[in-house]
Amino acid sequence: MSTIAGIIRRQGDAVSQDDTERLLQALAIYRPEVSRAWRRNQAALVCSLRRFTPEDVFDRQPLNNGGNKPVLVFSGRLDNRDELAQKLRIPSAQVRNMADSALVLSAYEAWGEESPRHLLGDFAFAVWSPLTECLFLARDPMGMRPLYWHQGKGFFAFASAAQALHALPQIPRELDQERLAEYLALIPWVGPSSCFLGIQRLEPGHRLIMQNGGVRTTCYHRFSAERRIELPQDEDYVEAFREHMETAVRCRLRARGEIGAHLSSGFDSSSVCAVAAPILAERNKKLLAFTHVPREGFDGPTPRGRHADEGPAAAALAVRHPNMDHILIRTDERHLSELDRHSQHTSRPLLNPSNALWINAIRNAAEARGARVVLTGQWGNMGLSFDGRMLLPALLRQGRPWAWLRESRALQRQGAMGWKSILSQSLGPFMPEWLWSRLSRQRRGDLSGLFRLSALHPDVAHALDIRARAEKGNLRLSYRPWHDGRAARLMVLYRVDLGDSYLDALAQAGVVERDPTADVRLLEFCLAIPENQFLRNGQMRWLLHRAYGDRLPPEILYARSKGLQSADWYETAGRERDEMAAELDRLEASPTAARLLDLKAMRQALDDWPTTGWTRPEVISEYKLKLLRGLSVGMFIRKMEGGNE
Repeated sequence: MSTIAGIIRRQGDAVSQDDTERLLQALAIYRPEVSRAWRRNQAALVCSLRRFTPEDVFDRQPLNNGGNKPVLVFSGRLDNRDELAQKLRIPSAQVRNMADSALVLSAYEAWGEESPRHLLGDFAFAVWSPLTECLFLARDPMGMRPLYWHQGKGFFAFASAAQALHALPQIPRELDQERLAEYLALIPWVGPSSCFLGIQRLEPGHRLIMQNGGVRTTCYHRFSAERRIELPQDEDYVEAFREHMETAVRCRLRARGEIGAHLSSGFDSSSVCAVAAPILAERNKKLLAFTHVPREGFDGPTPRGRHADEGPAAAALAVRHPNMDHILIRTDERHLSELDRHSQHTSRPLLNPSNALWINAIRNAAEARGARVVLTGQWGNMGLSFDGRMLLPALLRQGRPWAWLRESRALQRQGAMGWKSILSQSLGPFMPEWLWSRLSRQRRGDLSGLFRLSALHPDVAHALDIRARAEKGNLRLSYRPWHDGRAARLMVLYRVDLGDSYLDALAQAGVVERDPTADVRLLEFCLAIPENQFLRNGQMRWLLHRAYGDRLPPEILYARSKGLQSADWYETAGRERDEMAAELDRLEASPTAARLLDLKAMRQALDDWPTTGWTRPEVISEYKLKLLRGLSVGMFIRKMEGGNE
C-alpha cells in the first residue's frame, strides 16, 4: 500500500518544487521505502511507495509511458490481474513483470473513466492527462484506500490523507465543526464531507473528473437491492459460497513476507483463518494468528452473554492447523497515548479508543514477526456471518404467519432467542418510532437517548437539530429493528468508511490490513441469496454452519456466549484518570472543544468513577462511549485547530 498526492494548477501557472516537496514530506509518516515525484508545467504527482506484493518490485511510480501520455499514481492491490490482462490483451509473460499500477494505467488508457468498473481489489488512484488537461480520481467500492481533495483558487489538490493537503500553505486547516458534531452523535458519513472545511472525501465506489476548472463526481458502483440469486438446491448455495470465500482469501495472500491474521473466538476472523491456513500450507508457509486476551489473572465481570478470554476457543481452531502459529496478545498501553498518535496519522478521530489499543498491539506484533500483511474480518456480519434473524419480520410482511411461527418456535427450542427477543425482532420494525422508543426505555432504560452515548454538548445538538440530521443519515436513534435484512446491510455498507483505519495501520506498524469478508464478489453473492439461507429451523448463520461446520471447532460454532474484546478496558482507563483530568483542563482552553463537547458532564463522569457496575449498559455508555470517545474527538480538535503551523 502506497500513499499518493498531487497538485494541478490552472491558467498556465507552474507547480513549484517547494509544493512538490511539501507533499512528499507530508506522506513521509507512512513509512515509504522510496518516494518519487513527477512534475511538469502545471502538474505534479507524488507517490510514497511501499512494496507488499511480489509484483511491487517492478513498481516505479509515478508511472508514465512517455511523452504526453497519462501519468498515474496508485495506492492499493488488484485482485483480478489475469482477467484484466486478458481483456487488455497483454501476454501472460509480460504480466508477470508488471506491477498493479502498470495494469491500472493500461486499463485507464483503454477505458478512460469507465476503467474502475473493470478493477477488483482495494485501491485509490489518480491519472493526469497532459494533452486534455484532465485529472481523474477513483476509489474502490468498499473504500479500503482513502482519498481526499481540495479545489482552491486556481488549483486542485488531492492526497491519501487530509493532513497531507494541509502541507500546502494555500489550503487552510480549519475544522468543520458541524461534521465533528455529527461524528460525535454517530451520524453516518452522508456525502463527501470530511472533518475539515474545504476538504472533500472521495466516497467509496466514486470517481472524480477535474477539467477546465470544473469538478464532476459520479458513483460507478452500487450494491444492487434488486438482484436475486435463486439456485436449485440448498447445497448449491453452500458450494457457491465456499468458492467465493476461498477466492476472496486466496487473492489476499499475494504478499511478500509472512502473513498474519486476527483470530478471535467469533465467526468472521476464525473463518478467514480456517480458509487461509490450508492454502498457505500448500505453499509451505505459516499463518501468524493473533488473539487479544485480557491481562494475566483478569477475573473482572463481563456483561451477560459475553466471555472475556477468547484465547481457548481461538486455540481450538489453531491446534487443527500445524502451520498456524497462535500468538496471544496482551497490552497495557494507554488510551491517551494512542489518541495522540492516531491524530497525527488519520483524518478523523477514533470512535472506539479501547479497541484501538489491542488492534495496534496486533499490528506491532505482526511487524515484529516479519508479517507485512494482516488479514481481518471486519465486514463479515454483512455477509459471511449474517445471522438471518431479519427473516422473522420478512415472513410477517410476506403474509406467512405459520412459517413465522415455525421458525420462532425453532429459535426458542434451540435457545437462540427467547420469546421476548423474538417478538421484539418480529414486531418492532412495524411499530411507530415513538412506541418503540417508549417500550425500549421500559425494557433497557433510556440507552437510545443521544446524550447517553455522546459527549456532544446539548446546546450544539439543539442548535444543529441533530435528530433531523440523524434521520437524514438513515440513523435510527431509537435502534428499532429492520424488517428487511438486505436493506439493513446495504445501509451499513454505505454509512461506514474504514479507509483511514488502513492508513493508520501503515503508519503505525508498516503493515497492510486486508479483509476477505469485504470482497465485493462475496458481498454481492451474500446480499442476493434468499434470507432463509441464513436462518433455517432455528439455526442462525445457517449458511456458515453448513459451509464450515467441519472446519470450525465446536467452541466457536456452538458458543453460548460472545467474545468481548478488550474486556479489561476499564482497568486500563482507570489508571489514566489523572491524565484524563489534565486533558480536560487543556480542552477547556480550546474554543472549539469547549463549544462542541459537554466537558462538564465528562468531568463529572471522571469524578464519579465507579468501583463496580462495569457490566451495566448505562455505565459502559457513560465511560466507554461518552468519556473516552469525547476525549478522542477533543484531542483531535486540539491537535488540529490553529492553522497550518
